[in-house]
Amino acid sequence: MQQIIEGCFLLFLIVIAVKDIQTRTVSPIALIFGGMISITTQLLFKRMDFWIVFGGAAIGAVCMMISKFTKEGLGYGDSLVILILGTYLGFYDLLLVLSTAVFLLLCVSIPALCIRKMSRKYALPFLPFLTCGYILLLLIGGMDR
Repeated sequence: MQQIIEGCFLLFLIVIAVKDIQTRTVSPIALIFGGMISITTQLLFKRMDFWIVFGGAAIGAVCMMISKFTKEGLGYGDSLVILILGTYLGFYDLLLVLSTAVFLLLCVSIPALCIRKMSRKYALPFLPFLTCGYILLLLIGGMDR
């Protein structure tokens, strides 16, 4: 059952990552779908302690505040996906996915800046990197189950 849930969540992340690349937006329907997977998983299977789930959601809430104060330097859609991921993965696993995503983003953006393929004002979509971080941690078995 766990693999089915992970597959559905992976499908959710892939769909929103592709949409983010194409249009720089996140579909509200996709966000509702991801939120339903996340909340249903926690309610039905009680995968982890409440405080770990709360901590993951709190990271998402902090990202929402960052979005507000930076005038969407980090987009609201990205922050909502981080909030959903936080309720699905919990505090520690969300930190692993986020740190992996930021590392991958740096691995792409620093060389692109150095060879002048993009300027400092160019904003890369974050959700593809978040999806890659999730996939990498699934593949290496880094997430608590």
